[in-house]
Amino acid sequence: MGFREAMAERRPGESLAKAINDLNAAFLWQNRVFDTVKETVWIDFGLAHTSDFLHKIAHEALERLDTFGDALHENFVRQSYPPTPSLDEEIGSVDHAFEIAVSTIDEVDTTLQRVIEAASGSTYNALALAAENLQQSNSADRTAVLQAWKAWSENVSTTSFDNWILHLTEGDGNDE
Repeated sequence: MGFREAMAERRPGESLAKAINDLNAAFLWQNRVFDTVKETVWIDFGLAHTSDFLHKIAHEALERLDTFGDALHENFVRQSYPPTPSLDEEIGSVDHAFEIAVSTIDEVDTTLQRVIEAASGSTYNALALAAENLQQSNSADRTAVLQAWKAWSENVSTTSFDNWILHLTEGDGNDE
């Protein structure tokens, strides 16, 4: 048996293949949504630091896509890049921006869980472990967004809130 034949036998089953494709799409969607939300938060509501905070998460989605791609490649699985639609939803308030952000993070988490369940205990168990690591990072983002949303809901001034967001993100080691 040659290399190609051996790799053909190692192809993920349909449920894992679909979960992998859906996860790639979820990370791309998360990037698109967070970039769209950060534009609205900055332009419509004047929250520059909040926009930066959301933009950082948008970039992390692409970093996670690359990290997952590395795990796929280590298992001789091709990564897909499905088309990403635009977020056409009207974002009429900062609360709605945070609601969309949390919902998107939750969608990624659900998709990560599907990869974990489909890959666990199989030839692709390493993909399950990689997805678990990504799930932890995704969960940390969810916590940060929920903290920000809670602070916003306490009806502090816009400037005070936006400065608080700056302090929330200062200790993360990212200078963006």
